[in-house]
Amino acid sequence: MHPLEPDLRLGGFEAADQQTRKAFRHAIQIEQTELTLLAEHYAPDGASYHVFHNDAVTWGIPGEPQLVALHLQRALEAKTFRFAHATRPLPAMAQSWLIHRGCPPKEISLAPGTGTTRRTRRPVRWSGGS
Repeated sequence: MHPLEPDLRLGGFEAADQQTRKAFRHAIQIEQTELTLLAEHYAPDGASYHVFHNDAVTWGIPGEPQLVALHLQRALEAKTFRFAHATRPLPAMAQSWLIHRGCPPKEISLAPGTGTTRRTRRPVRWSGGS
């Protein structure tokens, strides 16, 4: 693992199937060294929720969403994982996407000063984000 890569706590876990392995590599692993963690939550059931800024996108197409919301689902006994992800333009939208996948709202808060203003952040986080 590159020293700057986020630790997704997948040591000892394998993708649940070949399709998941390929999709995870394409969506997350290829740019993992470019992902800056903004918020995360690990649930006791093996699920985890992450909000990343993708630094590589800043060099891409103007207006392309720079945030990645990642939901990992671990099968603890089988030592496998599945995932879902989405790119969003605003931190509050990434948070909303994760909240609608089971993340407790208070557990995926960003550090003060990160993201949108307080006035727009709360309505967007609760709006549906799918």
